[in-house]
Amino acid sequence: MPTRTAARRKRVVASFKRRTPTSGATLGTLLRQQQAIADLGQQALAQLPTQALFERAVEAASGALGVEYAKVLELLPGGEAFLLRAGVGWKPGLVGQATVGSDLDSQAGYTLLREHFVIVEDLATEQRFSGPALLIEHGVVSGLSTVIGNPDRPFGVLGVHTQARRLFTDADAQFLRSIANILGAAAERERADAALREREAFLALAQRFGHVGSYTFDAETGVSAWSDEAYRIAGRDLSLRAPEMDEYLTMLTPASRALLLECVKRFEEDKQPFELELELVRPDGEHRLIVQRGGLNVEAPGRSTRIVGVIQDVTEQRRMAAELLQAQRVEAIGRLTAGVAHDFNNLLTPIVGFSTACLDRLPEGHPLREDLVEIHKAGVSAANLTRQLLAVGRQQVLQPEVLDLNAVVTDTVKLLERVLGAHVAIESRLAPSIAAVKVDRGQMVQILTNLAANARDAMPQGGTLTIETADVVLDAGYARTHTGITPGPHVRLTVADSGQGMTADVLAHVFDPFFTTKEFGDGTGLGLATVHGIVRQCGGSVDADSTPGHGAIFRFYFPAVPAVARPDHVRPTPESAVAPRGSETVLLVDDNDAVRRFATRVLLRRGYAVLGAGTGDEALHLVAKHAGALDLLVTDVVMPGMSGRALADRLAGTHPHLKIVYMSGYTADAIGSGGVLDPDMAFLPKPFSADSLTETVRQALDG
Repeated sequence: MPTRTAARRKRVVASFKRRTPTSGATLGTLLRQQQAIADLGQQALAQLPTQALFERAVEAASGALGVEYAKVLELLPGGEAFLLRAGVGWKPGLVGQATVGSDLDSQAGYTLLREHFVIVEDLATEQRFSGPALLIEHGVVSGLSTVIGNPDRPFGVLGVHTQARRLFTDADAQFLRSIANILGAAAERERADAALREREAFLALAQRFGHVGSYTFDAETGVSAWSDEAYRIAGRDLSLRAPEMDEYLTMLTPASRALLLECVKRFEEDKQPFELELELVRPDGEHRLIVQRGGLNVEAPGRSTRIVGVIQDVTEQRRMAAELLQAQRVEAIGRLTAGVAHDFNNLLTPIVGFSTACLDRLPEGHPLREDLVEIHKAGVSAANLTRQLLAVGRQQVLQPEVLDLNAVVTDTVKLLERVLGAHVAIESRLAPSIAAVKVDRGQMVQILTNLAANARDAMPQGGTLTIETADVVLDAGYARTHTGITPGPHVRLTVADSGQGMTADVLAHVFDPFFTTKEFGDGTGLGLATVHGIVRQCGGSVDADSTPGHGAIFRFYFPAVPAVARPDHVRPTPESAVAPRGSETVLLVDDNDAVRRFATRVLLRRGYAVLGAGTGDEALHLVAKHAGALDLLVTDVVMPGMSGRALADRLAGTHPHLKIVYMSGYTADAIGSGGVLDPDMAFLPKPFSADSLTETVRQALDG
């Protein structure tokens, strides 16, 4: 008895025996089939949508061959099954939904294996494969199927079926194969179109993320084409045609227009690729910086006048580069200032301090008093200049506290009235209830004072200074364009004047250190740079807007403190004219002899007992020999050998209740992280006066 394999091989061989071309087919049938093929081919050439072409194909196959069922099966991704993509005669709801297995035991899977056509005379007795449920449910007896598409990359299977027994001929098979070839070409076109759409979508997405648009321009015809991103960069409506050269020139600033025309002239001569940076003006007036690159399309024979290129929006990159350059300049100023501030403030402390002491002791009209006043004024001016430079370089010592900005503004208005004079009115528009912020009170007063001084100079004939507060929420978009800002709730402080305003060039440099529009000798150019440094060191940001003749507006944003926090108690400012005195013992440590002598003299005159030392080791030696009480350590932070902090830590072990005051004219991280003091740390900035020294000492002892 023959095996199943041998029987199967005989049937496979038998199914492919050649028949005569006209076997079982009349001339009329062949003509109908040829007409159906021609019509379907015409529809494919007309690029009929693929799905519609599949539907026409199964109708044509069913009609020309006189069968009850026709189908297009699409091989699904992964190759595990076919989808009934189009069909005639099948039960409602199956087309587009039903699937058929692709294994070799099914007719469709076997057809893929044979890479040709497969004829089934009787499905019930078929031994090469088993009939799928789809065919059995519809009572199929005979069938003919062939592969759609390239055998290496088949799209699927085209098949026809009958409920009556029928022997399909070679002519039937050739007809079905012709239709399958048309569908295969259409399917391949659909695949290519899908791949092209995917690549175009990927390119468009890449262009959008990179802010790079593409363009083409034909110098002979003047016709151009832009990608969607090029339209977005220019702020141009996508429904408009791409601009020709003349129109494109009107979209540029005059300087950029001249630059592009010069580039075009040079390109006409040498035909070399070009790259230039231009300033484009959008329809809404916004200016964008773009880099335009282009060259001849060398891949298009006979099209030597066709230029292809890209337009890249570099506005944000240039802004960030400018910010980085500004930050580097500020850092350089900060390092330079911090490097000399310690020694410079040590020199200024005795100059300011001793001159003040002498003035206090000399009677009015003394011949030396006028000279001492000038010495004192020069020392104070030098101290202020150093403080400004430290602020610009973000090297100040900050003592942040949780504050209500409304209260700070209200408390500062009287001071601002003295700065502005009677010819400038102050208008406060404070929100009834705003979130608290954590900032340095003194620095906030300095910000308002600096802005008031600038506003006064901008309003020589008088005007109005408006101060507003409000709660705002900064989004991710704002944070992206403002380095160091975190999205979330902030408090906005707005200071506006009705003065002369600023040009765009001045506004671009308004926060630059040493930039000033005043006459030489009338200003240092550090006022607004100081404001900017203070705000950034506090973790905030500032924006400036101005146009000539319409005043200037400065908007400050400070991170809001979480709702659980409450404004700290405001430390009262001593109002008594009598200098505070004491009788406690103070350990005074500073490596600068002049500073130490000045501070010692002041404290002794105020009744304190003083132990003076020039180094940490010397201070420890004095304490070891001292038999009495030790109430307060007043120490410089930065000293040779042992630092002030290290000395305080050593003494804490033997004197746990010792109060501490740190002195310094230089922040670094020896005082606090980023120049921010610990909340409980008492600090005396250099240079200091006799009164500020004694007030700080008294507060530390009483605290």
